[in-house]
Amino acid sequence: MVTQPYATVPRSFPGETIVCLGSGPSLTADDVAYCRGRARVIAVKDAITMAPWADVLYACGLDVSGWWRHMGPRLTDFAGLRYTLDRAAASWAQVLELTGETGIETTPTGLRSGYNSGAQAINLAVHLGARTIVLLGYDCQKSPHGPLCVRRWYTLIHGSLHSATRLAARIAA
Repeated sequence: MVTQPYATVPRSFPGETIVCLGSGPSLTADDVAYCRGRARVIAVKDAITMAPWADVLYACGLDVSGWWRHMGPRLTDFAGLRYTLDRAAASWAQVLELTGETGIETTPTGLRSGYNSGAQAINLAVHLGARTIVLLGYDCQKSPHGPLCVRRWYTLIHGSLHSATRLAARIAA
């Protein structure tokens, strides 16, 4: 089997605000609609159903191969960028390299895991050039696979987590 090289994320949105949409219960249709045309949007996994017009789709995690097999064929009209860490999803998305667990990867061919797809989407927003990253639907609640780890990831980077529901993190360009 020949391994394809990893994709390189272009710095497509330098200095812009990027909203990362998680799929937590706090995400509302009104919040999503408000973002349209006001900021760049990364939809994480199922958030794409609320924002089919998003600039970027990111999906990875414990179930990602199954997610892409199920959703990939349904996304034929999606015009935005698509990324994952899962090589099995290469038919539907550009594959990036997993380069570690914590922190922010600065090389645009890779992402740190942050232990979940929401954290990976934040790293992706940094690669895309975000100056401000706004998180919606990042609720840090338990899932069938155990506790979501945005809380752990954010704590490792910044030392504490105040309100993950509508957290805005300034990223130095």
